[in-house]
Order: sequence, then structure tokens, then C-alpha cells
Amino acid sequence: MMKTNLQFFADPNPEPKPNDSNPNPDGKNPKPAGKTYTQDDIGKMMASKAKEVESNLRDDFEKELKQKEQEWLEKGEKRASMNAS
Repeated sequence: MMKTNLQFFADPNPEPKPNDSNPNPDGKNPKPAGKTYTQDDIGKMMASKAKEVESNLRDDFEKELKQKEQEWLEKGEKRASMNAS
């Protein structure tokens, strides 16, 4: 087994960093970073987003369905004219 000098991997600056145990020296509570949301608020936001996504997907599906329908009608008409000749 090969011996490894662990000091080689140590931090080059052995001085301990000061630990700030009191982030607010004035004693006041820090302001919240942003708005806090209730479970009901989150539920409403998620429902709204789900409805939006569903609507977009439905629109895309209907558009694609109409394109396919038109494509198949054209193919059917083309094949019908081939047999009629």
C-alpha cells in the first residue's frame, strides 16, 4: 500500500475563518425575500398552468388532425380518380 502525504491535499491557508454566528447584529428579523404562498395559492397557480397547457395541446392536436384529415381526403380523391379511369 502506498503512503500518501495528506498535508499535500490540505488547505494552503491554515488560518480559521471567522464564523459569524449572528447574521443580524441589529437584532431585527430579516425581511422575507419574496411573497410567501399558501397551499391554496400554489394549487390555483398549478391549475391555471395545467389549463393553459391543456388548451395549447388541444389546439395543436386539432390543427394536426385537420391537416391529416385534409391529407387523407386528397389521397382518397386521388385514388378514386385512378380507379374511375
